[in-house]
Amino acid sequence: MKLTSKIFFVIIISIIFWGCYRDTEIAKVGTAKNTTIDWDKAELEVHIKHNDSYSRPSYERLSKYGVCYSKEASIPTVNNNTKSISYQSDFQFYDDNFRAYKVTLTKLEAATTYYWRAFIQKDYIVVYGDVQSFTTLSKLPKVSTSNVTNITSTSATLSGYIQDIGDPAYTSKGICYSISENPTTSNSKVEVPGSGSGSFSGTASSLSPNTTYYIRAYIINSGGIAYGDQRSFTTLPTLPTVSTSDVKNIKDISATLCGNVTNVGMPAYTARGLCYSTTSQYPTTIDSKITIIGNGTGNFEGTAIDLKSNTTYYVRAYATNSAGTAYGNMVSFKTGILPYVGTSSPTNITSTSAILGGYIYSIYGGVGNPPYTMKGICYSTSQNPTTNDLKVEVEGTGIGQFEGIATSLIPNTTYYVRAYATSSIGTSYGEQRSFKTKQ
Repeated sequence: MKLTSKIFFVIIISIIFWGCYRDTEIAKVGTAKNTTIDWDKAELEVHIKHNDSYSRPSYERLSKYGVCYSKEASIPTVNNNTKSISYQSDFQFYDDNFRAYKVTLTKLEAATTYYWRAFIQKDYIVVYGDVQSFTTLSKLPKVSTSNVTNITSTSATLSGYIQDIGDPAYTSKGICYSISENPTTSNSKVEVPGSGSGSFSGTASSLSPNTTYYIRAYIINSGGIAYGDQRSFTTLPTLPTVSTSDVKNIKDISATLCGNVTNVGMPAYTARGLCYSTTSQYPTTIDSKITIIGNGTGNFEGTAIDLKSNTTYYVRAYATNSAGTAYGNMVSFKTGILPYVGTSSPTNITSTSAILGGYIYSIYGGVGNPPYTMKGICYSTSQNPTTNDLKVEVEGTGIGQFEGIATSLIPNTTYYVRAYATSSIGTSYGEQRSFKTKQ
């Protein structure tokens, strides 16, 4: 009786084992592979092949298809996470003895390794494929580029806003900029320390004036570099740099004004010159001015005419571009005054000679400023004689009368006479007088 029971038990177990084995042989898990991996999902492909000894596929005899997966267990089972598909409707392609399906796993963790394997199940019997693994991608952070503020000719405040810190969290952030569009971290950049989401900013310096820059905020984690939208700004122009040099060739009613451009500005200046005034110590281009044609750096000069004698003038060089007008330092000068000369009536007139004279007044200009260095009387048979005509030079300085003898004159001839006095700023003449030599 006991032997009979044992034999019966063995027969029952064999039948069960043979049935399970037969079912697992009817359909087997074949190749399996990762197809598309993202930071929060993965698409997996599984191939199933039935036992060729059977006349037709028997997938319908299986109760479940799918994959099981885990990030902790290196050999996952259906007791871990699973993703199942329904019979036939989820198959991607098939023929008489081959089936394949794709499974998409979602809500995964970024930058995480998962172990998985396909399975087929009939009731309580589960057949597994080989263990595979994949690692989800890192989740890129999200960042946007904010408006540029505090723009000067050489600097600007660049800003960004972090909407998502990524997974894993970013390790660096900043704003990159370039004079070309779509700048990257390979271009110039402002790195900004810190962590978390929200606004961040940094100052870009040593920029070129009057230049358009393109910027993008960026943020980096192990998944790569995320960029914000592109924005642009233009730095302000810069004024030229100019200085005023000493005035030279100062006369009674004219002077040579001088300047020097040491930096043309950005953009380069379009006008330059020298402005001057007798009332304002800081003259501008609305006062009297001399415009000097030219460009580039270096010295320039121009002559101011029709000035007032014995008058103080204030001078500043200037250069103008789109940023405005730059002025040099102020330089002052005083115009000179010519000596105040009178002409005396000729005396002791003979047929070939006469005494000619003049005088330096003590009023008005007097001896002049600077004082005269030469004086005399010029004469000619033409009116308004000058020092280029015949003349009698008389030594001496100071105010008062002076005279000299004109000889070798032509008899019975009318001569015109003017006294003169010459200083470094010019020659002044007395009134014209005339006489006629004797026969």
